[in-house]
Amino acid sequence: MKTDTMTKILLAVIAVALSLQAVEIWSKPVAAHADTITAPASAAEIGRYQITVNPNVRADTTLLDTSTGMMWRETQISDALGKPSVWHPVRRVDSIIDYLAWVDGLTLTVVK
Repeated sequence: MKTDTMTKILLAVIAVALSLQAVEIWSKPVAAHADTITAPASAAEIGRYQITVNPNVRADTTLLDTSTGMMWRETQISDALGKPSVWHPVRRVDSIIDYLAWVDGLTLTVVK
């Protein structure tokens, strides 16, 4: 029992450290393009909902609510009649509490 708790805490610390490192790296402007960096557009300028499509991945279309930050991924239900496409909510882990709740729901298997 103690090992599971320690593993969860260690994973949480690693996730937070990696997140902070990623934010630090991504927030620095590229020196070669420093003259072209502009202020980000406001939600009013771009609209409340945005759909993004990744041209490199076949099934990677997301819907973003710019007001709340909620995201949905377009999913096709292949075993339903007519194979309808639906927007499935994306569960985000934005805090250590969200992370611990997510990890708590996982089943960890130790391979010997």
